[in-house]
Amino acid sequence: MMRKVLDGALWGLGFWLVGGGLMLMFSAFNSHRQVERESDARAAQSGSVEDQWSRSEKLLARQERSMARSEQQLSRLDKILDKWERQK
Repeated sequence: MMRKVLDGALWGLGFWLVGGGLMLMFSAFNSHRQVERESDARAAQSGSVEDQWSRSEKLLARQERSMARSEQQLSRLDKILDKWERQK
């Protein structure tokens, strides 16, 4: 009788330990997956920030070229205006 009680207690303890170990493993796996998802989100965010930075640099370069063309046109108009005033 005592043997059966001891045997049952050992089986119960074994199941409890195995169940606890499995819960710890799944918990660790779940937290690992969560960290992985967060790092993927950060990588995607930094990628989009880099894309935005590159777009803003391209826009700034385009604006600088546009301003240079405008300055050239203004200088040509100044020359034409000076020439026109001299002809008056």
